[in-house]
Amino acid sequence: PPIQAICDLYYENGYTSNQFYPNYVRDSEKNSILCQLVVYEFPKSHIENIIIKGNTKTKDYVILREIPIESGDVFSKVKVENGLRNLYNTQFFSAIMPEFVSGSEQNLVDMIVTVEEGATTSVEFGVTFSGVTEPGSWPISLFAKWQDSNLLGTGKTISASIEASKTKQAIGFGYTER
Repeated sequence: PPIQAICDLYYENGYTSNQFYPNYVRDSEKNSILCQLVVYEFPKSHIENIIIKGNTKTKDYVILREIPIESGDVFSKVKVENGLRNLYNTQFFSAIMPEFVSGSEQNLVDMIVTVEEGATTSVEFGVTFSGVTEPGSWPISLFAKWQDSNLLGTGKTISASIEASKTKQAIGFGYTER
């Protein structure tokens, strides 16, 4: 809807306190409706605080580094949406709920991000039976892998794996830091 697009344009540019009043005038003779949007503009809003709730494992700084807006910045709907997308992409959370409340003064907004943490540790293992190819050969291969993608809540990934068969034996270790 065009009115929502106009409101979104204001929100994208930091005008969270504006008031919008659509006025519809129906003209039955011309079979038309005139929509007049009255906008009361207020100064741009700034982020006063970003408050993180619900995280028991993940450190606050790991969450905050994914949100491209900081305290003192002009409110930006696009930056907030990008931050929420970044948080979902970490795959650390099963739910992310943003909320915006009035700050300590007019045109200051507190951004409250409530997260629900999901599982970040995985264990994989398997057995493959390749069939009997040679008499006396061992036709089974085994593998196992363990990975924690949010090590101690720091956003770092650590993993260990092992693979064993008659023709291949491998041990692997991995560490990744964003």
